[in-house]
Amino acid sequence: MKHSIPLMRASGEGGSIINMSSVAGLKGSAILAGYCATKGGVRLFTKAVAMECGNAKDGIRVNSVHPGIIETPIWDDIIGTGEAGDNARPPRAQVLDAMSAEAVPLGGKGYPSTSPTASCGWPRRRAAMSRRRIGHRRRPLGEVTGGP
Repeated sequence: MKHSIPLMRASGEGGSIINMSSVAGLKGSAILAGYCATKGGVRLFTKAVAMECGNAKDGIRVNSVHPGIIETPIWDDIIGTGEAGDNARPPRAQVLDAMSAEAVPLGGKGYPSTSPTASCGWPRRRAAMSRRRIGHRRRPLGEVTGGP
């Protein structure tokens, strides 16, 4: 944002910045203290910058997305795999389902192939609702890709 906001202001067209956080930034977890702290920091940093841009009335919207639990291999190091020799832990999918039921508003875990897709269309839908253009179409500041 340090470099993108001045460019967006110079374009005179406003825009939208979306930061990726996590549900862990909204609700703490005993086994993820450091991760929760960093994602909470992203959330509050985003809010502060959104307030600054709002006060500047430059048409720049700043928001954060807080995906829930996404089933990726990172969980192997945190909760184990549940396979034989893994200290008799329950299967990873079972543990993630239980965590998701508690922490995720919709109650289910996500998958890498589908979770980025949800946020990719959000700025366009929001822009259509507010009738504002997002970013500078001739000189994009960045690109978001994801999903199949």
